[in-house]
This record gives sequence, structure tokens and C-alpha cells, in this order.
Amino acid sequence: MFTRQSRVIIDFDEASNAWNSNKKKLDNGCYQYICGALTKKGDACKNKPLTGYNFCAIHQEMKIRSKL
Repeated sequence: MFTRQSRVIIDFDEASNAWNSNKKKLDNGCYQYICGALTKKGDACKNKPLTGYNFCAIHQEMKIRSKL
């Protein structure tokens, strides 16, 4: 029987940064999702996203308008 061995390299720092990219840490050790958009200044929007969406009400509306 032929078996192939492959080497798996996992960058845990990169994985952690990607997981944290749309969350903010709360004082009690829990996390809360934040909007996935950037502000006009280029900073991450800190608003809470709409239920079932990745963006807050402001950025979700902008996304819808840009498709029209």
C-alpha cells in the first residue's frame, strides 16, 4: 500500500489574528462581533453588525446602495 507523507505547517499567530479580526474582547473574557468594514479614516468600524450580516446598519446600507 502506498502512503504519502506531507508536512503540515500551522502559523498559530496568523490564525489567531484572522480569528480576532472581526471581534473585540470584552472585560469578562468573552468576545463580541464587530462590523467588518473600514471607516473613512481606514480604521476598523467598531459598531455591532446586524443579525445575520457582517456589517453594521451604516455599512450594510452603503453596501446595498453601491450595488444599485
